[in-house]
Amino acid sequence: MKLRLVFVGRTRNPLFEGAIQDYLERIRRFVPCEIQEIKEGQRKGKGLPDAASAAEEKPLLSLLQESPCSVLLDVGGRELDSPAVSGFLEERMQQGLRRIDFLAAGPWGWSEAVRSRAHYRWSLSRLTLPHELARVVLLEQLFRALARLNHFPYDK
Repeated sequence: MKLRLVFVGRTRNPLFEGAIQDYLERIRRFVPCEIQEIKEGQRKGKGLPDAASAAEEKPLLSLLQESPCSVLLDVGGRELDSPAVSGFLEERMQQGLRRIDFLAAGPWGWSEAVRSRAHYRWSLSRLTLPHELARVVLLEQLFRALARLNHFPYDK
């Protein structure tokens, strides 16, 4: 199985970028993993945040259409603890899925069209997290889950 992480916009903060690259390399010890970036929509003036997410919608909808399993990070999604994330990955591996796509929004969030097309919606926390920090938390939890599945001494 392969993991694809789809991020809307670039990670600009070098501290977050360093953490992302560190966890990406750790994850790759267990499964192939890639990051794909979708160009962030530009919010002009005092426009609504939905104006930016609408510009991102077309490539995201195309990606969701071809995804065998898509997990959208969304504040309204289901909260999982770390063992449940591990169980989710294990179930998908046993089903023989070739890839799972995890999608992390940019600063303007998701359009309703994108939100409704994902297979799963997860909330990392009931807290509001900056989108770059959410990416790091996602990667850490994926590594933790894979370490657990592979009996690697990381999960506590």
